[in-house]
Amino acid sequence: MDPKPIKLFCCDLNWTVRGAAAPHEWAFVDPQEYFDWHVEFGNNVMFCQAFLFGGTALYPTRHGPWAPGPGSRLFPRLYELARARGLPLWSYMCVGADLVMSNHRNDWVVPGSREKSAHGFLAPESGWTDLLCARIREFLDLYPVDWLLFDWFGYGGLKPDEDPVPPAPYAKEPFRRIIGRDMPDRAGDITPAEQLAYKRAVLADQFHRIRDAVKETSPSTRIVFNVPYWKAHEAVWEKHPMLTESDGLFAECTRA
Repeated sequence: MDPKPIKLFCCDLNWTVRGAAAPHEWAFVDPQEYFDWHVEFGNNVMFCQAFLFGGTALYPTRHGPWAPGPGSRLFPRLYELARARGLPLWSYMCVGADLVMSNHRNDWVVPGSREKSAHGFLAPESGWTDLLCARIREFLDLYPVDWLLFDWFGYGGLKPDEDPVPPAPYAKEPFRRIIGRDMPDRAGDITPAEQLAYKRAVLADQFHRIRDAVKETSPSTRIVFNVPYWKAHEAVWEKHPMLTESDGLFAECTRA
């Protein structure tokens, strides 16, 4: 039997035409209207974010702020509608950024990453990964979706071969464990080979923690990662477990 084509449309509620979406801007989307539009468009897979990269959840969570008004019922109702229709369901969490947490916990932000993007990028070695995994387990316990897309997986930015490893308190212990010496006080004293080895190792650890949070909570849920990928060969991802052990890969960007 020929495989059935996947028809999925991603309404990216992370954004508006003005930039990153504020918590209220998609909070009043009607779940039935959203669902009907996708079905009428010809989709046979439903998609909706669990947490927006802005930091608000579209379901009632214990691990972060909810979208205001009816916004926290958007995903639960879509889940009910999709399951009743027999449609597979995808959801989404952002690994690299959360605008709420980057403002509440500046100590979790990779130093210098705000120079590339005002929100900065959250460090894999910081307490952010603990919170992210708690969100994953909670979400999948409530809504065991078919696929979960993890966005912006990288270190301090979206160009993994170029983004540096700056000295930071959260990095001291893992740096000594991975590299075998104390972390220098200046980024310039970390050699390119050490930078590469360190990024590969901490991203592998974060990947495995995310994967385990998913598979231990909802074994049938598949995981897909978006880096994005800028070129065919990036040293950070050479035989990396994110590439070899993910259920799927999502290429948002294929050129610089």
